Amino acid sequence: MSGDLAEDEEDILEKTEIVVETNTMSHDEFLDCWQYASMIINFHCGGWSQLISRVQTALGITDYLSFYNRLFEQLNTDPTIIGTRWREQRQELIWFLNGEAPNGFSAHTFLWKFNRVLHENFEPAWKFIASAVDCEPELLSAQREFIHNYNDQYPKQIELNHNYLDYLENYSGELQTGTYTYQLDVNIVPESFEFHLDNLYFKRRMAYGKTIIK
Repeated sequence: MSGDLAEDEEDILEKTEIVVETNTMSHDEFLDCWQYASMIINFHCGGWSQLISRVQTALGITDYLSFYNRLFEQLNTDPTIIGTRWREQRQELIWFLNGEAPNGFSAHTFLWKFNRVLHENFEPAWKFIASAVDCEPELLSAQREFIHNYNDQYPKQIELNHNYLDYLENYSGELQTGTYTYQLDVNIVPESFEFHLDNLYFKRRMAYGKTIIK
C-alpha cells in the first residue's frame, strides 16, 4: 500500500488482501471504477472540465452524469497522447493489483497522478478537451483560462461577452450578456516547471492548478 519504510525502521513487510471482483461487479468494472474516480479527480476537481460541466449543468443543458459518462468514453478511445497515457494508467493499476507495481506507484497517488500528465502535455490536453465536450467557443475559451498554464504570465486580464466566471458564484439562472473583464491570478508562482508539477499534488487542497478569478 502507500508509503515507504524510513531508513531507521525495521524492514517488516505487510500484506493486504483486496477484493477485485464480486458476483455483481466484474474485474473490468472494478478497474473502470478506479479510472472513473481518477477522471473526476483530475478533470473536474483538477479544473480541466469543471467550468464547462458546472455551467452547463446549472443551465440545464446537461447533467454531471451524462457529461462525465461522455468524457469517460472519449478518454477510453482517444488516439492522441492523452488517450494513450490514460490506457497506460489502467495497465499500471493492473500491475499494482497483481503486486507488480512500477517503481513509485501506490494506491494513494494513483488517483491524482493524471493531472500531472495533463499539465506536462498542456496543448494536447487542451485539444482533447475541445474535441471531447460540446459547448460554445466562448465557454471553451473561458475553460482554458480557468487552468493555471505554466507558460502564461500572471496576473492577466481577459474579456468575455458572458459572465461565465462569476456565474459560478451565484448560479443566477440566466447568463448575463455584456462586456465582462476578469483578472486571473495564481496563488503560488512556481520556481520551475518541476515545482509546478509537484504542486499539483502537494498543494491540491489550496486549489493549485486553477486560476484565482476576480
